Amino acid sequence: MNTRGEAMRKLIDLSISAGRKRQSEQTNFLHLHYHPKGEAADVAIPLLENFLFAWSLFRSRTAENIQEAKSLLDHLLHFEQQGNFPVYLHEFPKCHDRYLAFHVLSPLQGIYNQFQTILGQELKDRLQQKIQALKAYVMQTQASHPAPFPIALRGHSAVQEARPLVERLCQENRHRVYGPADLGVILSAFYTMGSSLQDSPWRDLWGHINATWHATTATYIGPGIAELQQGYEPQATLYDLYLGYLSDGFSQRALADGVHLLHAAYVLPTGDKVTGQENPYAYALLERKAGWNPATDRSFIPLKLMWGNVERTHTLVCQGGNLRTMQYSEAGNRIELTFELADPIQQEDREKMREIAFYLDDHDNHSITFSGQTASTFKLHDEVQISSKNLTIRKRFALIEGEGQFVGHLMKGNRPAQVSLKGPQRYNAYDWQIFLRTVRRTPRCVVKATIEIEKGSGDK
Repeated sequence: MNTRGEAMRKLIDLSISAGRKRQSEQTNFLHLHYHPKGEAADVAIPLLENFLFAWSLFRSRTAENIQEAKSLLDHLLHFEQQGNFPVYLHEFPKCHDRYLAFHVLSPLQGIYNQFQTILGQELKDRLQQKIQALKAYVMQTQASHPAPFPIALRGHSAVQEARPLVERLCQENRHRVYGPADLGVILSAFYTMGSSLQDSPWRDLWGHINATWHATTATYIGPGIAELQQGYEPQATLYDLYLGYLSDGFSQRALADGVHLLHAAYVLPTGDKVTGQENPYAYALLERKAGWNPATDRSFIPLKLMWGNVERTHTLVCQGGNLRTMQYSEAGNRIELTFELADPIQQEDREKMREIAFYLDDHDNHSITFSGQTASTFKLHDEVQISSKNLTIRKRFALIEGEGQFVGHLMKGNRPAQVSLKGPQRYNAYDWQIFLRTVRRTPRCVVKATIEIEKGSGDK
């Protein structure tokens, strides 16, 4: 078996394994809840992940799994309601997510296209009927309540007669930037429509995918929009699985057990090949403009610096803080970030008095010093040095407009994008925080952070 074929088999096996870990012996359905409270995760039966599990069972092509998949599919199809499905089985007949059909249509169409000859006439006819109902629903819903582009693209990718609409949506959204979760949905939709993206008219997207894949760590290194952190590393998504398949290299975090593995069913065979970047480190920068909504700070990352390998991805990010704007410039291994601080925060709120915040994943390879000394506080002009394996990062802060007194702090904590603070992990600290706190300052202050990155000079 060739390497690409082995990678596809690996993904299907991992998808089935992830399903088995969530499968109930009593119901044979997968039980999980997207936002569990109490025992909700033990009783909730999501329709989408169960359809994806059935698709993976079919694609395993073993007689036992195919028989199980047919039984699972037969039961699930009964919950269709006017072209859509409930999010969870217990919510039937209510369909709270009007766009769920957009995600379900691909696995149903995939099962029909590949396995209709082994379904049996009754199940085949019923599946075809449900597919037609979903296609009609998707078209009607998009006309009355347009879905966000990634969801719309996935829903219409399985509808041949919707190709003119797909072309228009792609043209209208070709210059927008999406995070890895949305890119995974977009990528799966394109490969549903055709076997190659590399040789399609969408070369801009293909170029973006190659330019923002860090092959050294097998991680997305594009602009930090809608990105989350799970534990010590970036959260794994369908995009990590798709790019791992396209580049012949998966990160360990992508292959670790998680609900995202169930979505590996969306990965379809192709001969396209991603090379990506093979530099020891990579970074992405985003300006923060005036009028920015602070509510988006959880997943908006103005600076993201990444290094390591496929076994462990390290990140240093600038995120959150009390900022009005952030601008950047770069030259070689030098980055300058210029922060215009927002209005001063009341002294009583020490948490919000953190004007500028950086986060570094906690790891034994890292050491942090201030002007050569180990400490938990530092002065504004002290040199902050982060030494990691084969990498050294030097950073200095300077007040360039306004007046004020600031104290720098180093302490354990979590970046705003952290999603693992639940249950037994809710008190864990996965990061080192390096932040500036205000003692006093004038209303207008501008602080510059200068960052220099050196390869091969870490002390660990």
